[in-house]
Amino acid sequence: MDLYNDAAMHALLVFRKQFLYDEIEAEVNLCFDQLVFKLSDKIFTHFKSLAAWQVFYFYK
Repeated sequence: MDLYNDAAMHALLVFRKQFLYDEIEAEVNLCFDQLVFKLSDKIFTHFKSLAAWQVFYFYK
């Protein structure tokens, strides 16, 4: 996150370009959304496998 903070500060203070800052902000939002999606997918897969194992073990 510090990399994006530094890039955003540089875009505003050095280049003085609001649109560049907006692009960096959009990229951060996209990265965060992808992180949340991947994390939730991994958690769901883990618990789905755990539930399947428990059902299999119970009816064995």
